[in-house]
Amino acid sequence: KCPFCFSWLKEELHPAVEHLGDDVLRKANIVFDPLPFGNAKEIPDGKGGFSFECQHGQSECYLNKVE
Repeated sequence: KCPFCFSWLKEELHPAVEHLGDDVLRKANIVFDPLPFGNAKEIPDGKGGFSFECQHGQSECYLNKVE
């Protein structure tokens, strides 16, 4: 995972969502399903697929796939 994305989710998004509360989000029909992708590039392989290059190396790319 991208440490910067994780930090933003933990320190910015989570407190904002907690502040709003489940009732407000439900009434507004807002659903959060964050996927911290980080600074990754999709590179077409010319066969209809992609390979990926991640800012923080192969372990970040692997964890992006798992997530």
